[in-house]
Amino acid sequence: NTERVPLYFIFLMPFRLLFGDTLLPVLLTQSILDAVSCVMIAKLGSFIDFKTGVVSGFCAALWYNLVLHSSLILTETLFLFLICILLLGSANFVSRGKLYHAVLIGLACGLGIMTRTVVALLPLAIALITPVVTQYQMGSWRKGAFAGIVIIVFSLLPVSPILYRNIVNFDT
Repeated sequence: NTERVPLYFIFLMPFRLLFGDTLLPVLLTQSILDAVSCVMIAKLGSFIDFKTGVVSGFCAALWYNLVLHSSLILTETLFLFLICILLLGSANFVSRGKLYHAVLIGLACGLGIMTRTVVALLPLAIALITPVVTQYQMGSWRKGAFAGIVIIVFSLLPVSPILYRNIVNFDT
């Protein structure tokens, strides 16, 4: 009970409200999210070089599991989308060092946790590694330490109602 996370159910609510029990609108929306995820994967690959980006995007689009999960009502599509946002935000932060990328990373982490609990410790791991990465990449561990705090805070925002409920109702 305490590990059940609601984001995918919240994602499904407007479809049920507007279209009833019809699955087609959900599946079409999931297909769009998967297509955008493929574009983000291509963008991530392009951080290496253009050809790698093109191949990455095509491989993602033709990946059997992605095609299969797009046709099912499962959390995988939304989770993959959020993780792609997190990875793209991380790559942009490392290359540009902008604080709004840390905010994006934190929100993507928090929303990812609200989709699947498997990434519950990821914000902490990212926050711990960020000062090391920024020291190496930009010569300033302080910027990374501040970004790590921002990531933790913004990842806690979506998760805090569940954490509060679990502490108050279940002492866990």
